[in-house]
Amino acid sequence: MKLGAEKKIERAKVQLMLKHPFFGYLLSYLKFKKFNSQYPMGTDYENIYYNPKIIEKYSNDEIESLIIHEILHIVLDHDYRRGARKRSRWNLACDIEANSVLLKSTKLPLPRGAVYISAFSNSPAEEIYEKITEREYRTIDDHSLWRGRKEKQRSLWRERLINALNVARKEGKLPAFFKRIVDDLYPKLNWRGILAKYVYSLKTFDYNWLKPSKKLLSYGIYYPSLRANVLEIAIAVDVSSSITKEELNMFFAEIKGILNSFDIFRIHFITCDAEIKNYEIITKKEDLENLKAELRGGGGTDFTPVFKKLEKEDIKLLIYLTDGYGKHYENEPHFNVLWVMPRNSRRDVPYGDVIVIE
Repeated sequence: MKLGAEKKIERAKVQLMLKHPFFGYLLSYLKFKKFNSQYPMGTDYENIYYNPKIIEKYSNDEIESLIIHEILHIVLDHDYRRGARKRSRWNLACDIEANSVLLKSTKLPLPRGAVYISAFSNSPAEEIYEKITEREYRTIDDHSLWRGRKEKQRSLWRERLINALNVARKEGKLPAFFKRIVDDLYPKLNWRGILAKYVYSLKTFDYNWLKPSKKLLSYGIYYPSLRANVLEIAIAVDVSSSITKEELNMFFAEIKGILNSFDIFRIHFITCDAEIKNYEIITKKEDLENLKAELRGGGGTDFTPVFKKLEKEDIKLLIYLTDGYGKHYENEPHFNVLWVMPRNSRRDVPYGDVIVIE
């Protein structure tokens, strides 16, 4: 007997719970609703919408893939990552990334019409975006529902993702790269709270108690909003040979957390091993992605070049992301220093504060 759209959806939900507990767990937070669209599905991060007339034409496996595709848009934080990029091209890049992850994490076929480019099988959407044009392909689903996503939703989904990872891990059905995806995309530190005392001491910001920070309210914390001319600090990244790829991804997730905490910023961004490899001024979030793609290093570790470079700069805070193993600058600098380190690191620094990424 031929199943209708609703029955096919119900069957797919059961199959995902049994075969793919990571996706099945996340699916439990999403409601299915019908909509009238030219696309078979779409999501607004609270619901999965489907067009019954189109869904009926897909096989059972294809419907499972479509549902996972929608969940991956949430997992991969696609709406939040867009920044100022052109929406149509970004939508396509996100579909290509989601489909690549889908193929790596399941044995399901892609739904008909889905875009997959093998050359981008390990590429993030930011890199894909730079190399494609939207005229070549079209998305498989409706992305118009993404608009207006709230920060509270993102924080809530972060908690759900961690729980889903634990559920799938206990059942022995967790693809290893999923934990890396979550670690790469989401900072572990609450940067708005951490930087509050430094920002206050810099006296470049005014607190506004009448308008609380929406981003911190999502954590259940009431901080005043910060009205600023510009957040101007320095961020240095250790790119020496002792830093693993996983640690670099972790560092960049934290840097994104810093940039996302403030609307206006001017960051002196430095990468260094035994010598400075790159020095740029960042004023847009997109600048960071470009710099990450151009990372180079791999030598020994000496913190001195960074401190010497900043001696004449009018900054009040340096955030240095490192494992702590290296030669330190002998003189205490004129600015505050915040060392950000992974768990297994050397923390006996001669000055500044240390924060550990757990």
